[in-house]
Amino acid sequence: MTSRLVPAAALFCGALLSARATHAQERWVDDEAVQPRMRGRVGAGIGGAVLTYAGPSDSTLGLFGTGLNAEGAVGLGRGFEIGVRFGLRTDDPGRGLRADEVARGFETATFGTGLSTLANPELRLRWRAVRWRWGEAGIDERVVVPTGSDPNVTEILGVWASSHAPRFARADVGLDGVLSWQSLNTGYVLMPAFGLPIRLWVNVTSGLFLGLVTTTRYYAATRYTTSYLQVTTGLVGGYRIRSCDAMVGTYLIDIVNSGTERSGLGLGLSCRFGKRDKPNW
Repeated sequence: MTSRLVPAAALFCGALLSARATHAQERWVDDEAVQPRMRGRVGAGIGGAVLTYAGPSDSTLGLFGTGLNAEGAVGLGRGFEIGVRFGLRTDDPGRGLRADEVARGFETATFGTGLSTLANPELRLRWRAVRWRWGEAGIDERVVVPTGSDPNVTEILGVWASSHAPRFARADVGLDGVLSWQSLNTGYVLMPAFGLPIRLWVNVTSGLFLGLVTTTRYYAATRYTTSYLQVTTGLVGGYRIRSCDAMVGTYLIDIVNSGTERSGLGLGLSCRFGKRDKPNW
């Protein structure tokens, strides 16, 4: 089932290893969490998700689905950044497994995207409230636009912090508060949730970087639904070539409830453009 992504992953990893470090600019770990004024970033990715389950006669069956991700952001100045994200599920298993989430590379904390072919798009405003010699922190405001009926609308307000060890490591931590309004046959229901993304990065060389990413999502109980805890964890590797970052990630999805039965693989490319500012770390 994963044969469609394995050759692409092999070629992708080969490209990462063969790229020359002299082509890299700033290191990944030194990137600021907010784009400077008139500095932009665009990215795209493809992901595959797998669900395995027991079949007859002790056999193992599985579902494999694919999804695409596209997103972009631009800095407005004074610590503000606006962004937008789109997702596309290319088949029925991709819809059920939300395969576009693993196509995001390292930011798998998504809410309110539903189960339709075209995931509800997400609009984001990020503000850096404070900055000090080795770190930065601020607020994220996100809204998922209800282009589909699943769910109607989702509001996400979060805080984030990024700590830098210049030229070597970076730690990104966030806490998201989520409110989704869902229309059910029995009426409307308000569904609260929260997310806790944690990402730890190291630069092995000037161009090669590695990361451990974990996203915890908790959905509170309502009149019509039970509470639910989902944890996704993964390993991400990438290489910076000039102004672009090529990444490959492998994930275990919902390890609390599914163990190793749900997994994913994502390939992504992200490029920066516009004004270039050196980091102040």
